[in-house]
Amino acid sequence: MNDEHDYKAIAKLASFVKFQRQRIAFTVPITLLAVVFYLGLPILAGFTKVLTHKAIGDITWAWLYAFAQFIMTWGLCMLYLFKAKSFDKTSADVLDDVKTMEAAAVAA
Repeated sequence: MNDEHDYKAIAKLASFVKFQRQRIAFTVPITLLAVVFYLGLPILAGFTKVLTHKAIGDITWAWLYAFAQFIMTWGLCMLYLFKAKSFDKTSADVLDDVKTMEAAAVAA
């Protein structure tokens, strides 16, 4: 493969469009979920009294919410690692299509 690629042609490849759609369909909702969940703690703790109530013994909901953020972080990391395998397969398809496209362009 040479160092110069026709990026406009690559962007039109069906495999590349599929890859972009898969990636965006995964990352946008997960990012929004994480941002809302993470911002929820300072917003709820700073502007409401919701998290000050006791949940288990002397442990308040604020502590449980904060601990849940650690759990969610690990969960999202594991989910991304699982999903990245399918991204790798799709990106390999894109690279194969690019090689085929460039070989056809050189032959022409």
